[in-house]
Amino acid sequence: MAGNKKPRRPYGSLIARITRALEVNGEMTRAEICREIGLPHDKVSAVITRMHKRTPNTGKQLFIARYVFDDEGKRRYPRAVYQLGDKEDAKKPADQHKENRRRYEANRKARVATVSFGSAGWTRRQIIAFFRKLKQAVAPAI
Repeated sequence: MAGNKKPRRPYGSLIARITRALEVNGEMTRAEICREIGLPHDKVSAVITRMHKRTPNTGKQLFIARYVFDDEGKRRYPRAVYQLGDKEDAKKPADQHKENRRRYEANRKARVATVSFGSAGWTRRQIIAFFRKLKQAVAPAI
């Protein structure tokens, strides 16, 4: 049973890989760090959080340089961009409720407009009305 276990990495090897990635590439988000070192988010995230906190033994190794709002195919919210050092973190941007609502409504309208039946751009109500008329026209013949 003991022979089936994976050998553990030496302590600090993941920290060294994260540090090296940030030295080479500069500022990076968590997702970019994960892609760069080739490990999944769940293996890297806790280590980045620990490196970001000020601890008695190692101090603060990372700080948040700024926030970005994009990450391919993910929800849109402010994502921290990390950089090596012990500086003060950038202030997290305030929520933009009106902007988020405007973007949501625009996407919703685009999704509804793309539902089509025969002719592109028919809305759901137009499709339902079409089938009701069709059903009424066919029903008396039966």
